[in-house]
Amino acid sequence: MLAPLGQAIDALSAEISGLLTAAGPAPTPQVIVLSNTPRLAGIGGFVGVNTDPQAELYARRLDAEIAIRVFGNNSGALADAELQAANDLLRADPQQLRRNGIFKLKRLTDRETPVLRAADGIGAPFGRDIICSVSFEHRPVPLASEGALDSVPLDITQAGLTERGGRVYASDFQADPLGDFVALDRSGGSGSDGNWAYDAAAQEVTQTGTASGGNNGIAGNKIGTYLILSPTLAGDLTNFVVNADMRCGSIGGIGFVFRFADIDNFGFVVLESPADIRVMGKRIGGSGSLLDAGGQDATQGFAPDTWLRLRLLADGDRIELAVNEQIVLSGRDPALTGPGSVGLFCRRADTARFRSFRLSRL
Repeated sequence: MLAPLGQAIDALSAEISGLLTAAGPAPTPQVIVLSNTPRLAGIGGFVGVNTDPQAELYARRLDAEIAIRVFGNNSGALADAELQAANDLLRADPQQLRRNGIFKLKRLTDRETPVLRAADGIGAPFGRDIICSVSFEHRPVPLASEGALDSVPLDITQAGLTERGGRVYASDFQADPLGDFVALDRSGGSGSDGNWAYDAAAQEVTQTGTASGGNNGIAGNKIGTYLILSPTLAGDLTNFVVNADMRCGSIGGIGFVFRFADIDNFGFVVLESPADIRVMGKRIGGSGSLLDAGGQDATQGFAPDTWLRLRLLADGDRIELAVNEQIVLSGRDPALTGPGSVGLFCRRADTARFRSFRLSRL
């Protein structure tokens, strides 16, 4: 998963700080990121697969201006600190810099900066900023295996891409995506209405309502709150693959709705805890029921407070759900083949969080 922008900025500061040494008794130089232009590396941030632990690798590039603030107890010591910082940068091994993600590091000699003094709040008698331009790639290696694709999944291969196939929507929620979605609740349930919001600091969508209803356990009548991708962005889809990263606390249900024609006609898949069930179902004409064949697991739901990568494939009457790249549910229903929208589903899940949504037409 693509790391938040803040982590990339912190990593850039740490890498530059690691090159610098203090001159004599002066404090260690401080690195300040003044401005940056972020962009995704690779294909939408995806740059490859790590082998140990096995996980997909994502990277972000920053073209930034930084200030290296040096300090001194007097003007002579400040000059020594400037010289020390310049020598530190010049002595840096170019190959090691690239291994650490630093592809360009250049002092901007046309950007003279004034001498700073203690009254400026710098924590030392004298200081000066050395301005540099940097090109940095942040490519963190996951600490634990998340699963990774080293070949095209069988379900995608079998479904095949049509002439109209391809990505229709993708967001890692780096900016507020809620304008792309419509939140809906179905009457007849209990609990508070759905409350979908954007957490800018975490770059995640949250849901804190307790909307619930229908039947618990293995049943097709499940009522909750829905966040539907606007049809003006994706159109009505019949065959598709949707991916999302999601998590929830110990109580509730999370999943997808699909082929969503209106509040009374759609399909759904939901993982519930602590009931420990996974269910595919449908609502036709306002009446909820299970799929004609398959789509049920009464042995497991989801691990609380753990990020899950869900992938739902719909191809004709066949529906498949994968969790962390492992197919866990499969069902069929010829009554659930009409076109519609795709979205997220919460049932009594007031601690649900989502951090990506990607949809491709087959």
